[in-house]
Amino acid sequence: MALRKAVDNVIEQLNSEEPKIVEKGIHDLEQLLRSLAPAIQKSHSSGSTDSKLVAFLALQENFQHNLANELLAAYKTLRYENTNTSTWNQLNTAMMGLLLIHPESRNIFSKKANMSLILSFLEPDNTAYSLERCASFVSLLIHILLRNLKNMRVFEACGGCMAIIRLLQLSPENENVAGELANIQQTLHFKVVEFLIFYMTDESELKDGKAPMRTVAEKAGYIKPQFPAIENLIENLNDLTTQKSRDTPLSS
Repeated sequence: MALRKAVDNVIEQLNSEEPKIVEKGIHDLEQLLRSLAPAIQKSHSSGSTDSKLVAFLALQENFQHNLANELLAAYKTLRYENTNTSTWNQLNTAMMGLLLIHPESRNIFSKKANMSLILSFLEPDNTAYSLERCASFVSLLIHILLRNLKNMRVFEACGGCMAIIRLLQLSPENENVAGELANIQQTLHFKVVEFLIFYMTDESELKDGKAPMRTVAEKAGYIKPQFPAIENLIENLNDLTTQKSRDTPLSS
């Protein structure tokens, strides 16, 4: 089967010890996901499922062919290499695509080791760290936590809240390059605020029995010691919710 062969080929490349081969695997995975785009669009527009998409999803149910799980190997290999930002963004985009196509793959991040791996890229002592890359990893975290309470609780247990808040407190060590980094830093701050808006939403509709829910107040407690302004953010979110309710026409 051509699709299975393509998946196996990507997995083999991702698990290579040679960075260039790993990067080739990321590129091939990106091409594979692009080839599924018409089938995904068809599924969303008509409700019918393309046979290629069905076959791909079936492979993702098999641990040996789960690409999100295998993609973790690329993070472990490339973090010690002089990998450019474009490749890191490509890697994160591929992971986000996989998590959207096959939401069950998010469950791999219920393991603390896997969640900690992703969070480690937000730490300045990580060899792959950069402000620009941090924005991409914050976006990835949203996809990892989306509609998954267990992942949310693991994220908190691994110190994820503090890792995110620290990004708001970063400033260039060298004032001479502050101007060059201003746009990147602004983008990162916007991304962090976007994450906080996502994180501070009500969890009552996400109850799945697999993990305890947290109230907005409880989640604010994780953040407030380092970021007191979280109270203002919550107030603004409440105002937006109230306004939205007022603007929604009553059904007859």
